[in-house]
Amino acid sequence: TSGGNNAELVNGVPQDNTQALGVEYTLTTANPINIASSGGSNLVSLQFKQYGARFNDLQEIQISTDGSTFTTVGDNLDKEVLSGAGGSAYPNPDTKTINLASFLPINPTSVWVRFRWTTNSPNQATSPNAWITYGWFIDDVKIITNPDFDLSITSNYWGTAGLNYYQIPTTQLAPIDFSSDVLNNGTDTIPDTKLNVQILSGVNQVFNGTSAGQVLNPQDTATLELSTSFTPPLSTAIYTLKRNVSLGNQSNGIVLTGTLTDGGSGYTSNNNASITGGSGSGLTLNTTATPLGIVSVGTLSTVGSGYVDGNGITTNGGLGTGLTLDITAEPIGSVLIITTLTTGSNYVDSIGAPTEVITGAGTGITVGYTTLDGSIDSLYIVDGGNGYEIGNEIKILAGDSLATFVIDSVTLGQIISATISNGGSGYSVNDEIEINGGDGNATYTVSTVSGGVITSATIASPGVGYTDLDVVTIGTGSATFTINSVTNNTPIVDEITTNNSIVDLNFAVTNFIYARDNNTFVGSTSNGTNGFEVGNLYDIWNDQTLNGLTIRLAGGANGTTAGTEIFVRIYEIDPNTGDFVFLEESAPTIVAANNTNTLWTIPFLSPVNLNANTTYLAVVGSFDGTLRVSNGGSTEPQTSFFLDLSDNTWYYTTSIPVVRMNFDPTVSLTENNVQAAYTLAPNPTNGSSTLTIDAKTSGEAIVTITDMSGKQASVANASLFVGENSINLSTENLTSGVYFVNVDFQGATKAMKLIKK
Repeated sequence: TSGGNNAELVNGVPQDNTQALGVEYTLTTANPINIASSGGSNLVSLQFKQYGARFNDLQEIQISTDGSTFTTVGDNLDKEVLSGAGGSAYPNPDTKTINLASFLPINPTSVWVRFRWTTNSPNQATSPNAWITYGWFIDDVKIITNPDFDLSITSNYWGTAGLNYYQIPTTQLAPIDFSSDVLNNGTDTIPDTKLNVQILSGVNQVFNGTSAGQVLNPQDTATLELSTSFTPPLSTAIYTLKRNVSLGNQSNGIVLTGTLTDGGSGYTSNNNASITGGSGSGLTLNTTATPLGIVSVGTLSTVGSGYVDGNGITTNGGLGTGLTLDITAEPIGSVLIITTLTTGSNYVDSIGAPTEVITGAGTGITVGYTTLDGSIDSLYIVDGGNGYEIGNEIKILAGDSLATFVIDSVTLGQIISATISNGGSGYSVNDEIEINGGDGNATYTVSTVSGGVITSATIASPGVGYTDLDVVTIGTGSATFTINSVTNNTPIVDEITTNNSIVDLNFAVTNFIYARDNNTFVGSTSNGTNGFEVGNLYDIWNDQTLNGLTIRLAGGANGTTAGTEIFVRIYEIDPNTGDFVFLEESAPTIVAANNTNTLWTIPFLSPVNLNANTTYLAVVGSFDGTLRVSNGGSTEPQTSFFLDLSDNTWYYTTSIPVVRMNFDPTVSLTENNVQAAYTLAPNPTNGSSTLTIDAKTSGEAIVTITDMSGKQASVANASLFVGENSINLSTENLTSGVYFVNVDFQGATKAMKLIKK
């Protein structure tokens, strides 16, 4: 499509026999490709466009990482052969993509790409036909990053014990199993790969099944297999089999709600706080946190002086701010020592006598005293009060009020205890804090700080890909947020659907026909000028009598030649050696023109009793090299076989020849039904030939001679008696060639080939 400048391979002209023999052509990139420097990894594919057709070609695609050793990564053997038997050229253009992930190191720096052509028939390399190429055109070669999601199917299976049947007689029904082998070609993990199977009878669903889901990492392979089978009912019907693979759900996972489950520590309030963990990406939170460095434990390190009890006492110093303390202090100026100035008179012993300040401003001091003859003998402090200073004079309010004393010493207001009323913020362990008030000498040393605890979290950006109950971590700390609900998940969409689509197919339950072919006839099987046999394996699940085989022979200019003598045979497999053991065959049968391109049933000489749980090989064959057997689909190796009669060697074929078992009892050709034995001699003949009929019963027979096209050359009636009857067939008026002698007798027809020299 890019036009021109493409590579073109040719190898001579077959009509002129100018093709070269024993050659290998290669086309290689001149320089290595550095994938890693282009931002790539080994998760890449080689993609190119091509056109051409295949005969005996081996068209390979190779790569190398050292420039000398090349590895084949793909070929065109999946393309059908274009020959006289059928086939076609490639689409123009045909885009081919080959995953290189399994062939490359993780970061490939040197990759060479090579296209290689040679014969695919090395055993026939001396034949010019083995070296024919119609041409191979290559263009638009590129290395591309693999898609995120690309699941490819490498093989599909449906059937019973390894064989699939498009027509199954009711007598041979057995469970049908389903599986697919898949490969993750993408760069992302596929979370839930499944094979889905549906079977319809008309519009009615009769079976629905799904394999267990499997997780596929990039380049992983898996076999998706249904655990349940489908056994058709015991009645004739046509079924449609539908299959597909699903990749599971990609979490939309947009977070709707969540809960702060651990506030952690060391945080500050933040908008769009980052998130780690969980199954998605992109979630951010707006967080509110307690301040960092809140003092939670400290020690009164210096008690100071001049303090009084107080709540919320402010502090200075340290790295933070806002710390306040509740303190308990000894009273300021509480009297410790007093001296009597005057003893007075008319006093009586007292405990806690009230006093009055003569000089000074304190309050609350009370004293106790003892008396002698009404005067104070001794004096002591009951309550030191507070606010007093040394030298203050105090009068005792008792007696005649003549007793006085003076204060000799007072306390300094030291802090007894300090507790945190507000921890502030921004502090560090070992911060030494000054307590305000007093003489400023009291200090408080920080032992433990806390803070930075997230107290609330709201969704700033909901992200994608999360699931319910995902637990995510906020920032780099230990705070966690648990997701309570997300938006619904959606199915993953495969970005390249051409490599995992499965075509619907039909199969049928029949009365008598057991068929491996798909009833769509494309191409044929032949063996050049040599005779061969070809056919299919069949598993028998219940004892049954097989009367004959139904076949289809390709016709037309490149089809089976009229006059070819064929036979059908049935083999059993030797359980010890695996060899095919002959059981029965048909009488030699001549192909007429109207026997090609149609289904043709040929009976065995004697019915064959087939045993349950036994595998058989049913074939059609000919010693002539002019047989062409129609093909109907493809199959796994070792399930359809080909016998080359030139060297008596068995091979397997992946094309399914149209060779079917036919259990119709009316196909029988038992000895009781054979009413005559026939011979024709001489054959070939120059003049006349004698048809000998050994009849078991008497009756009228019609003898017809036709040419290869089916045109009638002569017809005659003959009255047959029990025993041997001789009929002279004159061929003098016939031109040289092949003719057929057909005898209709007692409801049966016998065809014989007659050659006129």
